[in-house]
Amino acid sequence: MAGRSPLTRRFAWGCLIFMRLGPNCCALLLITALFVPILAVAAESQESPKAFYQSPGTKKMAALLEKILLEQPWQTDPNKSEERVQRLQADLAAKPSLRDELKMREALAENLLRAGDSAGAVKQLEKIRNLASENGIVLAPFFEKQIRDTLAIAYLSLGEQENCVQYHGQESCAFPIHGSGVHKLQRGAQGAVRELTTALEKDSSDLKSRWLLNIAYITLGRYPAHVPARWLIPSSRFDSEYDPGKFLDIAPSVGLAVTGHSGGAILEDFDGDGFSGCDYVRRLWPSPERPRHCFRGHRQ
Repeated sequence: MAGRSPLTRRFAWGCLIFMRLGPNCCALLLITALFVPILAVAAESQESPKAFYQSPGTKKMAALLEKILLEQPWQTDPNKSEERVQRLQADLAAKPSLRDELKMREALAENLLRAGDSAGAVKQLEKIRNLASENGIVLAPFFEKQIRDTLAIAYLSLGEQENCVQYHGQESCAFPIHGSGVHKLQRGAQGAVRELTTALEKDSSDLKSRWLLNIAYITLGRYPAHVPARWLIPSSRFDSEYDPGKFLDIAPSVGLAVTGHSGGAILEDFDGDGFSGCDYVRRLWPSPERPRHCFRGHRQ
């Protein structure tokens, strides 16, 4: 980063630290921004970037961050969901008691969701309900609510993955969703509607569930007509104070089509060709073995 201004260097280092330490999980992001995706879309440039200078301090810091990541225990590190999934699956294979199994499956579902396997999370949560029903177990109210809330998010995330990733188009994931952005595969949003409707029937003051219910109906193309009146959020709440214009998504047309968990991104003139902000580095997470992608920008 030689030759950069102090502000630019601080920004770049901040982004690098964020990527190394890891972001919050996709599921939580989904709550705040319609989870939009939960999963980023990018692509690897065919042209390799020029080699650039790394000072001894830069190399030392990268090694330290790598060490911190690797030494964090899997039990508490938020970026090691996949490792926790493997451990929990091994524990389930050991045939625990039924009550322990229910708790393990809930933890497994939570970590599958964090790892990006929304369908797997849905399967585990529905399995908990089936096991409880088959064995005459009444779930504690708190545990039942926890299952329902996580299941609603898992279904919403599943809908985003199946539509915004598999059927990505110009209007995909542009809030509020309309036109070709309406989900073609609707099992995710429909499942979310079921769970969120139940949540509101039990607690009509649950504002989070009310908001997400309206979002689910929007993704189905059934807002506002089919939203129960008592839970309908007026469309005016989605209006901008001014027209921000329309962002044209040209990523697929220029070959940006790599799909996976994204731990962060930096825009910077890394190769020093004068196009600041046009070189894009993307880090896949949480494993340090996963690839980093560097894309070079061009004047055209």
